[in-house]
Amino acid sequence: MQAAAVTDRVAPRQVSEFSTQPLTDPATRHAISTLLQLFTSCYGPHARPKLIHNNCGGHVSLTTSAARLLHGMSVSRPVLRLVTTAVQQHVTLYGDCGLLAGQLCLGLVDRSLNLAVQRRLITRINEHLLKCCLDYLYSESCACRVAVDFSTTGDLLKLAESAIKTKPVCGFLASDVRHMSKLVVEAFLKCFPDSCTDSSWGCTEYVGMEGSTVGESYLIDGILIDTPHIATYSVRPLGSRSVQDGPRRGLLRVALFNVSLAGETNMSTAAEYQLEPNVEFGTAVMSELLRCGKRLVAQGVGVVLCQKVVHPRLKRLLKQNSLLVLDRLGLQRTAAVHQLVGGRLLGDYQMVLEETDWGYLQTATHRVLARKSYVHLEAAPSAGRVCTLVLCARTDEAVNELKTTCRTAEQVLRTTSQQPLALAGGGCWLSHLAHVIATQISEKWLEWSKDCDCTRLQLLTVVDSFAANLRHVATVVNKGDGSVVTDSRHHHAWLVSSGIHASDTVFTSLPATCQCGQVTSTDSVTLTSLQETATGLDVDTNMSRSCWVLDSFLASTKALHMAVSVANVVLSIEHCIQEL
Repeated sequence: MQAAAVTDRVAPRQVSEFSTQPLTDPATRHAISTLLQLFTSCYGPHARPKLIHNNCGGHVSLTTSAARLLHGMSVSRPVLRLVTTAVQQHVTLYGDCGLLAGQLCLGLVDRSLNLAVQRRLITRINEHLLKCCLDYLYSESCACRVAVDFSTTGDLLKLAESAIKTKPVCGFLASDVRHMSKLVVEAFLKCFPDSCTDSSWGCTEYVGMEGSTVGESYLIDGILIDTPHIATYSVRPLGSRSVQDGPRRGLLRVALFNVSLAGETNMSTAAEYQLEPNVEFGTAVMSELLRCGKRLVAQGVGVVLCQKVVHPRLKRLLKQNSLLVLDRLGLQRTAAVHQLVGGRLLGDYQMVLEETDWGYLQTATHRVLARKSYVHLEAAPSAGRVCTLVLCARTDEAVNELKTTCRTAEQVLRTTSQQPLALAGGGCWLSHLAHVIATQISEKWLEWSKDCDCTRLQLLTVVDSFAANLRHVATVVNKGDGSVVTDSRHHHAWLVSSGIHASDTVFTSLPATCQCGQVTSTDSVTLTSLQETATGLDVDTNMSRSCWVLDSFLASTKALHMAVSVANVVLSIEHCIQEL
């Protein structure tokens, strides 16, 4: 009966669906447009949050970040899955500009499908345009590129603010953005290597506190480990044993295990045991664990930390001898703790431990935060650079969004330290780059036509579509009450009131600066519509004024590269094979 029931549940394998020219399918075109609108509405400081909930119940997510958005949603169409996977990989590597990459990619695909040009020719021209963009952005003559000064915190704060202030789910006030930016920069500097030859970065942990305001967030040295088994009605002394003599007197000796200490027989196959007659294997394993505990007590260990589980009998033995025991740390937390305490990560409880195997802590104290118990581990002098950013917000979703946002900002700072460059933010580098493309094509259209084996009309059609895609994203960044225009000298983005027409406007009726803050109204330059493609104009490369808004150079250029490359792959798809 049981075998028959299993047979009834086995369904025959379905025949794969084979489709030709999937991009011509109206349903696929509609799906591309829908996902593009989703990315667009989540982008910039005026983003509209998205509520994500699957049809089987479960957690409800409220977010505008690319990482949480794509993690929570399911995409069934292979073409869209190709794009979303590429965006997720970009976010994993560079932290920021996932929504930018998605918009540029899908916008390029959507616009290309509406052109009266062969798709194979479009991809060829797109490759040349991508090379043109990257060559300009990496050149010394790039007027929208800014050198980041690491000798002061000014530019670092601008980079952090650009990544933080575009997340409305966090519920930021104006002062909160500045406060969180300072905390992220401070955490980044604490983890920064001591010298150019030191490649070991520190580690920042994030702990969420629901129910407080964002302005109450703070940074502490060390690590907070959640300990729900300790009562929260009072702060208790932990009573850990410290080293009594020697150069490490007063410190806590730590044994950090990444192997289970629960006594499972299936986890002990690599160990050797000598069994007495009529003694079960499980009993022998338990005896060996207890002998390990006694050795730890005899060698003056004060804290035992375990990535997995510690057996209750072993835990009781250690606690009776005034040892602090914390288990179930998990893989990521164990790596951070290892960096904090130093020493050796112990993978065998039968090994003979030496002085170099131990880690050390300055203190281990009990703390109660937001009605939850934590053990605060503080590093010994000259130990690893590890700190914890305690993030406060009113709701659980705001806490989760704040964690993702701060991780993104810190990753942006780390990637910028490898290449200390940034781009003029607020959409200015996008509108500026669109003008550069149009100008170069107007000057070199004959050469490009020969290289791409196309007519001038075909070349200009694709170039106009590519530049319009860049300008559209620049407009999306500044969406809100107003319209976006550009100046005729620096070609940055400006936000003017809805009733003002660009053809009749001069700088005297504009805000004091462009969206990035690099160009001011005192530069006496007239405006044009952002959609107009005036070519042949000189680009002013003598901009020494600093920007107020900065975008990550590495994340932005990699997003542009990924977007065009994936768009070309999508446009080249002729057939699709999918198992239903």
